Amino acid sequence: MNWSQGYTSKWKLYSVDKETWGEKEEIEKFVSASITKDTDSSLIEDASISIDGEPVNGYVRIVLEAKGTEGFARIDMGTFLVTSPKRSIKGTLSTIDLQCYSVLKPADDKLLPPGWYFPEGGDPIAGASTLLSESLQCPVDPTESEIKTDEIKVAESNETVLSMVKYLLTDTDYFIDINGKGRVTIKKKTDEIKATFDTKENDVLMSELSDESDIFDIPNVLRVSDSNGHYQTLVNDDENSETSVDKLGWEKWSAEQLTLDADETLTSKGSERLEKLSKSTRKIDYTREFNPDINVNDMVSFVLPRQGILGSFRIISQSLTIGSGATVKEIAQFESENWRA
Repeated sequence: MNWSQGYTSKWKLYSVDKETWGEKEEIEKFVSASITKDTDSSLIEDASISIDGEPVNGYVRIVLEAKGTEGFARIDMGTFLVTSPKRSIKGTLSTIDLQCYSVLKPADDKLLPPGWYFPEGGDPIAGASTLLSESLQCPVDPTESEIKTDEIKVAESNETVLSMVKYLLTDTDYFIDINGKGRVTIKKKTDEIKATFDTKENDVLMSELSDESDIFDIPNVLRVSDSNGHYQTLVNDDENSETSVDKLGWEKWSAEQLTLDADETLTSKGSERLEKLSKSTRKIDYTREFNPDINVNDMVSFVLPRQGILGSFRIISQSLTIGSGATVKEIAQFESENWRA
């Protein structure tokens, strides 16, 4: 279905059968909802739902039925766990507000047993997938990779299943994906462009957007020290670096104390730290027309030369407001390396 063309929409809310994970029955008098997805959120996504009816519990699913010139589409927008229903009363009218967690909530609540560890040489992606499948009520797709851990991953005191899963995924370029049916899959990030935003064939952006960079917060001078009081100062004087002393116009200092392994020096580890600290982030905050095929962690291309926004950015946050129609607010991010050791 071509979502850039006009279409009529109908939103529905269903209770979910925990045994089959299919829709059980429609919940009447669905009024509105908002869905937020964010890569920095502990539960990845959440929702707020309003209904003119009786309180509900358990899992619910928001569904879009759309009809356009090219036919009919049914889209599962999200499956959530209802918590803390709140009744708002105004005269004889009452509205139920449902605050909803993502399907990951049980894994965020469940504690690992004392002494739990993930072995050295294990596949962290398979390990994370297994942990989730053993803790969640929703379907979890088994996933494996060629990655092997180079050390034991030991659970800390009161470590939850979800925090350990995220620890296993650190620096792997894999992420937790939740589809509209609430199915969980651990996926690898790709650089495939899922959409192009411009002012011609793909003119789907609203007129207002913001363009923000943290480049002026990036240090270009780093002083590192060890526990013996030795120190070393590293300077970004690369003429091709956007955060160098020359390009920035002043010395932006930072200091850190490092713990060195047997084969490391202050200079080598300090250089690694300055390289990591020199990464800058540019964020584009915008509102666009609704298209369910564009999701968090997707890459999108901006071709807006008059606004000075050109290049590929990864979506890190998405907020969907559902009422008579749907509006989408997103934040897309581009990271650049400004200094290499």
